[in-house]
Amino acid sequence: MSFLYADALIPIAAKTASYQIVADDLGKLFTTRGHASGTITLTLPPVANVQAGWWCEFFTVGAGVLSIAAPTDKLITFNDADADAIEIGTASEIIGAGVKVVFDGTSYLAFVMLEETATLTVTT
Repeated sequence: MSFLYADALIPIAAKTASYQIVADDLGKLFTTRGHASGTITLTLPPVANVQAGWWCEFFTVGAGVLSIAAPTDKLITFNDADADAIEIGTASEIIGAGVKVVFDGTSYLAFVMLEETATLTVTT
């Protein structure tokens, strides 16, 4: 494997339990592979711990509910400029949903990636 190729790989972390994301998780893809039931919460870092341009992604593989939590009022998602969390949890719409989160220096911007129409629960 060449050095340049290795640098281009996205680090992947499968989570089956709740986890506090840290600044060193920059660019990581968190999956729920192996998470079959219940809810896990992946919590974004405090905004003071990251700089503008910091990002990570989420992709649901298991059938359990995924909650992506942010510091209070620091998540911007569809139709909500001061959300606290996004939950991917509608029973027939869990597997295959993705979210990319980018910190813009003030808030986390959530880019929702879905195969088809799905319902996300936004907590404010």
